[in-house]
Amino acid sequence: SRQLLANIGGAEARQALSKAVADDENVDIRQAAAKALGKVGSEEARDAIATALGDDKDSGVRVTAAKLLANIGGAEARQALLKALADDEAREVRMAAAEALGKVGGEEAHDAIATAL
Repeated sequence: SRQLLANIGGAEARQALSKAVADDENVDIRQAAAKALGKVGSEEARDAIATALGDDKDSGVRVTAAKLLANIGGAEARQALLKALADDEAREVRMAAAEALGKVGGEEAHDAIATAL
């Protein structure tokens, strides 16, 4: 059903997916909702994914969020990835953020990756 919502892409679907990413108890549902939002690619979707990168208690969801932000790109995605690279306690999340920043690009991203290494 999450895939169907992503394909519909309407405002109600984006809101439902954003809520699922933020609030669902089930890690698999949060991850699937994030992936569906990544296909939508709207500003609202990007914001929900960036919030998941910063706030989700599961490192797997945060890794997925970092990868999705690499595909979405933009200044807001870059800022969320920079914060994850600097602050996340999970090594796999920091590595995913570094890889994503390499794709997003920008001088600030490259400097942060060099500093992290």
